[in-house]
Amino acid sequence: MLKTEDMNTSPTRWLARWLLLSALGAVVAAGLVFSQPSQASTAVLGLSPARWALLLALLGLAAGAAWLARRQAWRARAAAWVLARPLWHNAWIGLAALGFVLALYLVLFSLRITDAFAQARLLRLLPLSVWVCWACAAAVLCWPRLRPVSTGAQARGVLRPAALALLVLLLAVGAVVLSGLGLQPDRTGWDTPGAPVLNTQVLLAWCAAWLIASLIGWAARRLNWRPTRLDLLAALGIWLLAAVLWSAQPPRTTHFSLAPAAPNWEYYPNSDAATLDIAAQRFLTGNGFSDVIEKPLYAFLLVVLHSLVGQEYAQVVNAQIWLLALFPVVLYFLAARLHQRFSGLLLALVIILRELNTLALSNRILVSHSKLLMTDLPTAVALAAFTLLVLDWLQQRAEQPRRALWVGAALGLLLLLRSQTLIFLPFLVLLVLLRAKGPWRVRLPLAGLVLLGFALTALPWMVRNAVRTGEFGYSQPFQALYMARQYSLAPESNDPGFDVTTTPTSEYVALGFANVRQFVLAYPGEVARFITAHFLHNEVASFLALPARFDLTARLVEFYNLQPYWPQRQAQLWAQCCSLDAYIASTPYWVTGQAAQGWDGQIPPDWVAPLALNVALVALGLGAAWRKLGWLSLVPVGLHLLYSASTALARVSGWRLILPADWVILLFYCLGIGQLSVWAARYLFGYSPPVAAPQPAATPAASGLRGLAAAAGLALLAGLFIPLAELVVPQRYAGWDEASALQQIQAAPQVAASGLDVAAFIAQPGAEVYWGRALYPRVYPGGENENEAPDFLRVQFELVGPVGHMRSAIPGPVRALPNAADVVVLGCQQREYLHVVALVYLQAARPAILAPGAASLQCAGLP
Repeated sequence: MLKTEDMNTSPTRWLARWLLLSALGAVVAAGLVFSQPSQASTAVLGLSPARWALLLALLGLAAGAAWLARRQAWRARAAAWVLARPLWHNAWIGLAALGFVLALYLVLFSLRITDAFAQARLLRLLPLSVWVCWACAAAVLCWPRLRPVSTGAQARGVLRPAALALLVLLLAVGAVVLSGLGLQPDRTGWDTPGAPVLNTQVLLAWCAAWLIASLIGWAARRLNWRPTRLDLLAALGIWLLAAVLWSAQPPRTTHFSLAPAAPNWEYYPNSDAATLDIAAQRFLTGNGFSDVIEKPLYAFLLVVLHSLVGQEYAQVVNAQIWLLALFPVVLYFLAARLHQRFSGLLLALVIILRELNTLALSNRILVSHSKLLMTDLPTAVALAAFTLLVLDWLQQRAEQPRRALWVGAALGLLLLLRSQTLIFLPFLVLLVLLRAKGPWRVRLPLAGLVLLGFALTALPWMVRNAVRTGEFGYSQPFQALYMARQYSLAPESNDPGFDVTTTPTSEYVALGFANVRQFVLAYPGEVARFITAHFLHNEVASFLALPARFDLTARLVEFYNLQPYWPQRQAQLWAQCCSLDAYIASTPYWVTGQAAQGWDGQIPPDWVAPLALNVALVALGLGAAWRKLGWLSLVPVGLHLLYSASTALARVSGWRLILPADWVILLFYCLGIGQLSVWAARYLFGYSPPVAAPQPAATPAASGLRGLAAAAGLALLAGLFIPLAELVVPQRYAGWDEASALQQIQAAPQVAASGLDVAAFIAQPGAEVYWGRALYPRVYPGGENENEAPDFLRVQFELVGPVGHMRSAIPGPVRALPNAADVVVLGCQQREYLHVVALVYLQAARPAILAPGAASLQCAGLP
């Protein structure tokens, strides 16, 4: 008889339990042998000789395991041998865990396979596969208890806040499901989720993070490296990995990057991306930005990139990637501060893989990525860095005046990247008032320093706008026009309530915001409905980007079944059945090739469990962060919710609109996986990674007026930098006027040979001559009318120069027109474009380009 032993202190007791469980598993597996009798002619009692051999082997395993379980002396010697060799013990536990996973997938594959040949052989091995899976699972449960296991006090510290977070999330999910808000599409601005991350990619990132974390731990123990050095090495590796992988991805055609076409066969920006790049090009010509420009900080970044690498689109976006590759680095430090280095590594690798998915799917779904001249991903990088800055400030103590000023200044710069980040300002002031210690006479000045820092970096741009346009603010005319179109019972009509063709831009603010105010007063219920719907849709879209299926075996079965019908085309088969594209095509809320409103908000039943697991992991991540930093862990949550609310107020949601903040959901998702990994490591291997306590509150340094004034001066200089740079960049076309431009055209040999009388032509009503930089030349065949362009065979380009920028078109095909060439153009000014008659290069020795029949062309005869 087995002696009664303490289950927590006696390793032999747990070894006996594993043996008994293995014996029970062998008996169950033996029963499975009888469940599928053989049809062979040599069968005895319904079983073939091979199955009899398998049955006897399983029964032998059961008998042997049961006999060993009764041998107290053997178990004691085995336990002592194991405990004396901890590395071997950990290795065997790791192999048992790996064996469980592989055997489980083999069992699932055996049950799902439909190919008769493979099914017959896998089913014969099914009893053995079941026993291996059972025995390995029992080993994972019992072998770690051969040594003392730590108590669950730390687990309770995580589970309590995690349970509360889970309750709040479940209530929110219930409200969304019952009301349909966030699922049922609104009339406008309702876009799909961003690019997904797959479960297999999360597993790959987890394995890589575990390996890297192990190497970091080894370096810390054996080489005695300081944590700071380890963090810097990890950050450098993450940055290089992201930059190299993202740069290696081929460009793809999207709405914001047109496909290469004649005459240059290059990628060019389009739509919003072109607007930002054209602003940078105008700056480079020495004419500064236009009077009112959105996102001036990013446009200035494009100025710097063009100055460094030139005009080729591929070089500009690849240079941009080396900056955007800091995104996973910042998130590594943020996750490490909220939890552990392992969680930071996991999040960084998941973000890298997600961006690879975004690049791969950019021609399939609505996304914004690192190879576009768009502000969405740069804003995500800036917002993550801002979150880290705010956490560092509050964790060190909010009473430090200089830090308070820097946080406000950082928000002012963030405003120049995305205007909606203004919504963070009241949140920061509230944080100061709640976090700072002392009487109100101490807290209020600190809040004032946050506002001062914000004003020092944001106000110079607004003053610049007032000087240029007479309207003090960020870019109110276009914001007012957009909001007036959104706040309507029929927003899809894009009717702001006044005629934009006859209304001066200076009146947009008064008319636009007046219409918004009237609509809110007339339809408060409708306004509350669509704001709530878009806010919840942002949250739904953020969660739907997490892994929503665990179907590796199903995909392997499909691949195996179809493989005989795709000889020598296995790669194409994988792309059709099992790739990232296939995942998107089979997902209802990414409606490929249709409007986002095509999804009715219904979640497939087999996706409910994975999505519920995602919610639980996010809640666990919130609990893990709360245990380490307390309520400071909610700072990323607050910033995420505020950013989501800012887009909802504009009646838009999803897609790239929530991209700057949807990483917060991934952050806590990875923290949840990291916490599970910490528990697993503690239970399986007795390893407990050090939990870095929150940094001790620093004694408020007496900044002094001189130090504070220096900080304020630097913040003001940062705010003044762009307006001052507009003034100091030399004009590229200084000294040029209409007379010199016409003289340049007349001097071109091709113009003289064509018989075009330049003086007579320019005397016509509507004839104009301009000079500047020709951007994005592209051949358009007749029958197209893109962006209100003319409807004939033409080479279309954007002309940027002293007169601003205008769309221009040369009739007929053109053999060559380099991008960003300095040109003089003569043509007829139409309503939406300049009909070019002659184009002459300013500096390059290239032949002039003339429209067919230029000598006889009359502006009055154009349609």
